[in-house]
Amino acid sequence: MTIKAESFQFEDYAYGMRKSGFGHALLSPASDLDAYPGVCGFIDDRGDWQRIVDVTKPQELKAFGLSPFVGRTWEKRRESSKWGPRITETVSRVAISTSAATQANIPATFSSAHRYELKGEFGAILLCNDPVEKRSFGLKDPFSTWANKNAKDLLRRFPDIKKSGGFYVITSTITARDIRITTWTTKGTSVVIGASAEIDNVAKIDASTEFYVGETATEWHEPQVEYFQEGEKKVLFFGGVYIKYSRLWPLREKDQKKWSGYRGSDDGKVMIEEDNYAWDVEACQI
Repeated sequence: MTIKAESFQFEDYAYGMRKSGFGHALLSPASDLDAYPGVCGFIDDRGDWQRIVDVTKPQELKAFGLSPFVGRTWEKRRESSKWGPRITETVSRVAISTSAATQANIPATFSSAHRYELKGEFGAILLCNDPVEKRSFGLKDPFSTWANKNAKDLLRRFPDIKKSGGFYVITSTITARDIRITTWTTKGTSVVIGASAEIDNVAKIDASTEFYVGETATEWHEPQVEYFQEGEKKVLFFGGVYIKYSRLWPLREKDQKKWSGYRGSDDGKVMIEEDNYAWDVEACQI
């Protein structure tokens, strides 16, 4: 994988965390007041989530001149679970002895410790010390239909979407409050993390399990959401519908100005005309 400039590490992080199966990972977690099931938005060139509209609220859609959301869906019962460290595939995890853990400044009260080391060009670890919560809608198709129908109007009304390459309609989120994230670009970089219980499977951890990061040269950051409110959480992952725009060619022929600006195709894609350019539009679910 080619590593981009530091300002684009959010893309490497999202790519590296895809194996989790929870959708798009945010290196700069958004507030769950701005990113939640039903919201349409995009990722800007800094990796930050930008909210546009809640597609389930007719009054908001009307204010932006967007088509109404049509279809049946429902929000599932929320799920809560405790996670162990989530890592990219380029990071190895090896259990270490008590003496090695002590040398790494892991308190003796912790039951187990593992060394995490970067084996590739880019790696990351996500550590949650409180339970994560999953929210999701039962169906994605109605949101996909809405996104396709409004792809042209959104492109015209929100020019910044062009820079990001597309927009999302969120249908599921994974959130937490107490989180830490680190990213590495130096091969061989490592960190030791201790756990208050034996951990055999990161997917099955007791809710009372606590984690401790030992001495390391790795810099960790604890993402904060702006103007934090009581009960507010940070969005670590989101799933849903992604509309991708690809600019095809400038439109120069005069008769093309009469084109309606929207047409279907046999492969499920559409093309739209906007600002003297043709755009290929593709919808996918994440």
